[in-house]
Amino acid sequence: GFLTGPIESLLKLIHNVLTSVGLSEDAWGVSIIVMTVLIKALTFPLTKSQLESTNKMQVRIYFLNALKHFSLNVNLISIFISLACVPFS
Repeated sequence: GFLTGPIESLLKLIHNVLTSVGLSEDAWGVSIIVMTVLIKALTFPLTKSQLESTNKMQVRIYFLNALKHFSLNVNLISIFISLACVPFS
């Protein structure tokens, strides 16, 4: 795929840096762990916003189900959703 080249280059760069500070030439596992931590750190803001959005949607679904449970008018439910909930926010 299109990410294979950049990821392989990043891994080699990390491995070269680690071997230059004294790590064994055969210690690719440590290089992979460092690369994984680096990628996780770089994608953390996106992951955090995705989790926050998911939590908001779960709350909205809970209230929508509560409204349905009390047999409110469908129009009232749609008004509530349009006033209180903005999808994809």
